Amino acid sequence: SSSELGDPRRTEGCMQRFILHPNCPQRGVWEINSLLLVVYDIIWIPLQLLEPEENAFTNVMEWVTRLFWSADIGCSYLTGFVTTHGFVELRPKPIAKRYLRTWFTLDVIVVGVDWMEIIIASIVYGGAFRFSRAARALRIVRMVRLLRLLRIREMAKVLFESMHSETIKELADMISIFLMILVSGHIFACVWYGLGTSEIEPGSWVEQTFAYRHGLGYRYMASLHWSLSQYSGGMDEIRPANVTERIYVVVVLVFTLMVGTVLVSSLTSSMTQLSILANEKKSKLSMLRKYLLDNKISSRLCLRIQRNAEFSLVEQEMFLPEQSVELLHLLSEPLRIELHFELFARVLKHHPFFDEYIDHCPHIMQKVCHCAPKIMGVSCGDIVFNVGEIPPKPKMIMVTSGSLTYTPVQRGPASVAGRKSLNVVGEETVRSSSRVSVKARPSAGRVSRRSVFNAAASSTVVLEPGMWIAEAVLWTHWMHRGVLTASSDSRLCLLDAAMFQQTVTAFDHDEFNPKIYANHFVALLNAAQDLSDNTMLLEAEALTRLEKELTAAAEAKSNRPKRRASLAKF
Repeated sequence: SSSELGDPRRTEGCMQRFILHPNCPQRGVWEINSLLLVVYDIIWIPLQLLEPEENAFTNVMEWVTRLFWSADIGCSYLTGFVTTHGFVELRPKPIAKRYLRTWFTLDVIVVGVDWMEIIIASIVYGGAFRFSRAARALRIVRMVRLLRLLRIREMAKVLFESMHSETIKELADMISIFLMILVSGHIFACVWYGLGTSEIEPGSWVEQTFAYRHGLGYRYMASLHWSLSQYSGGMDEIRPANVTERIYVVVVLVFTLMVGTVLVSSLTSSMTQLSILANEKKSKLSMLRKYLLDNKISSRLCLRIQRNAEFSLVEQEMFLPEQSVELLHLLSEPLRIELHFELFARVLKHHPFFDEYIDHCPHIMQKVCHCAPKIMGVSCGDIVFNVGEIPPKPKMIMVTSGSLTYTPVQRGPASVAGRKSLNVVGEETVRSSSRVSVKARPSAGRVSRRSVFNAAASSTVVLEPGMWIAEAVLWTHWMHRGVLTASSDSRLCLLDAAMFQQTVTAFDHDEFNPKIYANHFVALLNAAQDLSDNTMLLEAEALTRLEKELTAAAEAKSNRPKRRASLAKF
């Protein structure tokens, strides 16, 4: 079956409703639990070789892990996946085929070992074998469960993909290297003590050092001390006492020599890269400070400029600009259009008009999102636009993060009385049928949107994420009526009015015509007592009138008598 790029692939059937999306919250909670249980297995299973005392917690956790991983096999059959072409595959049959090819064999082996432990334990307590030997066999069988370590790689990949800062990624690389050293040291230490108590050969390092006389803490720390010292060539305090232990020491030394070299080089590379990133940032800020000092810029402005520069650097690390990603320029034009649509449609949908426009004309809004919007960052105290400013490149502003403050500046009754009527872009006058009478009164017990707008036009507004301002630039020639200032470090989505108008007018609109909305919007502006860049209370009224006009047109079209087509005679 075919589907659009990135859309989920589904099929009809009784199993389809049970399939989970790979990025759904339920699957995320399941993955977190699986990660915690893998960490528990890494710590507890090797520790069994040191013969710790069991308690109620460990007994409960044995059954929790056994039941969880058994259920995970069924859950894997019910979880979709993302294909190499970007599709989200949610059909049961392809999901089952992929799982059988990847994790199924490993999961069955590990879960089978989990349940085999119960059989071995029943034989032990049934007296079929000598208790000590069977218990030791049980501990060795449990080590197979460490194969779940392979799952951490997949989980780490998902975690790294969610990181956007290069600095955080380098720090995460360094932490992962330290964790790999500790995990390998933990496993080597537990196996080393297990060899010392295995009774394979007479004499062992445990007997020579009398480690068995001490508690679990001492035995574990002595073994861990020995294992970590292998990364630096070994230690003299604890030495192998038989051939089996000496073979194990040689194997561990070879492993630590090879893996240790790779880990140290990776750690050095990560630290070097981290240092380069830090020095590059310091160098840029130092050059900026030198420029400001050389040109004798005031200290107050210097502080604001430096703060803005630091914010921009952090912004660039957290949100990589599109122009910095070379591979995006290699994508096909239709794919880039779809990418931009997904990026900006979620922002524009906060606006009621664009929410409807996206639903009715998604093909047009794909083009709009491709060429009209762009992201801009502002820092606290920045003035985005000022009163009386006629923007050379007008843009509607939508807040995606942070907050801004809009302060209207009214010009007095005389200027309002002599105000010229605004016209829709591309038309000389607004049609008289679209004009709204200022004297019209609301019905009893109801407050009109226009009166609310007149009250809001003279009040200060705090713009938060999901809010917008200066929509009027899309529909008419506009001069800003107030001051917009950033209250905090913010990210804005700017919708270019010229590109929006050029794109929209290139299409025919049979049903949802933005020109009708523009006429109503500008008419409501002309009817307002005070003009303001904050028109968030007018959009709903203009959209309501547009919907009424479209409904009336649709009803008139449906009631129109149809002409009977005459049949041609042959």
